[in-house]
Amino acid sequence: MRPCRATLANVARRAVDQAEVDAVQKRLAADERRDQRRRDFLRVEPAADSTPAESSQVTGHHDQRKLGTVG
Repeated sequence: MRPCRATLANVARRAVDQAEVDAVQKRLAADERRDQRRRDFLRVEPAADSTPAESSQVTGHHDQRKLGTVG
């Protein structure tokens, strides 16, 4: 016995809905990763009286390379 057209349409609609949900979740995850990288890059610089060890902990090695302070 073949499924009726309404059943096939419902299955197809659910598949499309799930694909849309997956696409939105993927986009949100990519946006979150981008925002996290931006937050990491834009961290506030330490005060002038902080030690170099504190400075590297606050800004992170990645940011120092972008600023050209690490070889």
